[in-house]
Amino acid sequence: MRRVAAGDMREQGAALVVVLWICAVVALLAGGFTLSVTLEARRLSAQVRGAEARALVEAGLAHAVMGLRQPNAQRRWVPDGREYRVAEEGASLSVRVWDEGGRLDLNRAPPPVLEAVLGMEVAAWTAARRTAGQPAASIAELAGAGGPGAAAYRDAAPLATVHGAADGTVSALAAPPALLRAWPGLTAADAAALLEARRAGQAPGRELAGRAQAAGLAVDRPPGPAFTVRVEVAGGQGARASAEAVLWIAVDAASAYRILEWREPAPDLHLPGTDAGMNQQ
Repeated sequence: MRRVAAGDMREQGAALVVVLWICAVVALLAGGFTLSVTLEARRLSAQVRGAEARALVEAGLAHAVMGLRQPNAQRRWVPDGREYRVAEEGASLSVRVWDEGGRLDLNRAPPPVLEAVLGMEVAAWTAARRTAGQPAASIAELAGAGGPGAAAYRDAAPLATVHGAADGTVSALAAPPALLRAWPGLTAADAAALLEARRAGQAPGRELAGRAQAAGLAVDRPPGPAFTVRVEVAGGQGARASAEAVLWIAVDAASAYRILEWREPAPDLHLPGTDAGMNQQ
């Protein structure tokens, strides 16, 4: 039987330790490489989903433009906040459109109406901006430095705009229900009658239209040209996105629309809607 010298045993033990260390280092390197590859794959996958979601949002905007310009009046989209569902490349799109002419313009509306509908704080802020010759460029400025604050913005955003009619009037045919109900000089019964006529797709009667005009509302103005479009995307591959854009719908064929404002993701607000139901596309 061969006897192993003590020195040889020490050398073999040291060699074993070295081998074990090398194996450990190789394992760590392999694990780090695997983790790096996994993270990069996830990053690329997230980028792909983000690009897909953005493309679907833009598709929703295009659907809104086509719906608003639909020659068939029966199929034309109604810009009063009702929801339109659109299927696009395995994804589900929720699209809502509001006519900016149906919202109260911060830069043009009469101060008493601003105060009655949006409150004294917002009315005072807009009056100061007008006096200084600095009209608001976006309703988001309500929440900015020097503005009345985030709470005032959340309350005013569904009812206000800076892209309204040039004369500052609001269209009774497109105004959110909450705006009509708060409108000074308009009775609750008249507000309800205007909303009912709108739901039925009918023009308000002569007497009702006269009372609405006497209260300072427009009753015969066509929609547009500025619209807010809100798109929410649920993609088949897990893509999720939302955006809100204020669009100017061009009359010429050279440019279907241009974007006046872009908000991504869409702000979390209590949005004016309609009881007219959902439309499937």
